[in-house]
Amino acid sequence: MNRTVYLALAAIAVLVTIGVWGLVSVGADRVQSGASTPPAEPPQAESVLSPTLEGTAVDRTTPTVAEVAADPAEVSETEGALRGRVVDSRNRPVSGALVTAVRGVASGADRFDPEARKDEREVARAGCDPDGRFELRLASGRPHELRASAAGFAATIVPDVTSGQSPTIVLQHGAILSGLVRRKEGGAPVADAHVLLFRDVDRPPEWEGRTDASGQYVAQNLRSGALQLCVFPSQQSRRRIDLVLSEGETRTLDISLAAGAAVTGEVKDAQTGAPIAGAEVSSFGFLSELAHTDDAGRYELLGVSLEDPEVRVAARAKGYGRFEVAVSPAGAAEGSVLRADFELVRGRVVTGRVITHRGKPVADAYVVAIAQQTQTTILREERISARSGPDGRFRIPDVRTDVEHRLLASSKVASPPKSTSAMSS
Repeated sequence: MNRTVYLALAAIAVLVTIGVWGLVSVGADRVQSGASTPPAEPPQAESVLSPTLEGTAVDRTTPTVAEVAADPAEVSETEGALRGRVVDSRNRPVSGALVTAVRGVASGADRFDPEARKDEREVARAGCDPDGRFELRLASGRPHELRASAAGFAATIVPDVTSGQSPTIVLQHGAILSGLVRRKEGGAPVADAHVLLFRDVDRPPEWEGRTDASGQYVAQNLRSGALQLCVFPSQQSRRRIDLVLSEGETRTLDISLAAGAAVTGEVKDAQTGAPIAGAEVSSFGFLSELAHTDDAGRYELLGVSLEDPEVRVAARAKGYGRFEVAVSPAGAAEGSVLRADFELVRGRVVTGRVITHRGKPVADAYVVAIAQQTQTTILREERISARSGPDGRFRIPDVRTDVEHRLLASSKVASPPKSTSAMSS
């Protein structure tokens, strides 16, 4: 594919590769979304909506239309060679190790967004020769993440590598961490608990799995160093443990989980007072500690942690915007019951198009509506994403109306992954 054409396909694509996103501001309604203090006036923000769109941006009965456009930098993209070597911790070559170059890696809040993770793609790969050497052809000047792996070793990641560099990647013999997850009271095994190991909180977990019927988990081929082990059961309180592993270590770490507290309540329509069935309620960002309402709008959320001075419980439902309620567990004992009721307001639908500066539609662009605002000590936030269709149009439903949102749009077009043979020694 002609490199100039590649860059000109999507204006937003060019913006993203140099660290800038297409940006649109969507205003907030002055609407109360639950039984809480009325929202504070949001700060004024610069907007690239046209004057005719500014009027609809605060009307939740009319979809907000935001057309994103930007000028592409029409420059030719060239390739360069990246040559490196893979060795073990004793500086011995690792023959046959696989090295891949990846772009579009999700980080921060994006790491939990399935839509954002679709942008991650492998752009080149190579096997190592008997001396551990490899060569990759990469787009010049663009940062890549290198991933190296080999049988019996822990996979290693090297971020922000560009062509022209000569990295040496060190593979460690993998460590093994295993153990049993049990209830603190009675010692019964906790099956199907979600177990994750994080090295960097802004990156996806280094390992994740679930406990089996006996409550056992086994994490293999781990790198040495500081890790954070997080356990998310379905009915007990979550647990977080900091640990440090040595290269090749085999360690047993059993974990006991307290019952935590239960949060109960009702979710209703703020306008009609009718119960909302099938609403989701969570005390952990809808990633864990999740419950659903019954036909009467009632829910019971189990295993809520009592470690924090305040628990922020959020509710959302199809057709409605999200809302949060703060619950204080001060003085509460394990197994106690707390109360949180919700009145949800109908959400807004955000629609629009992602186009190039010439008006051509950008298909499969990632568009996300983001809100984060503190109102009377309670953090109001939201992150909802979608992909544009073949005509560049996108639709984001159930956007809350009580806080201001920003729309970020990006498109990352890439050539198919290239395979390169090992270098000759």
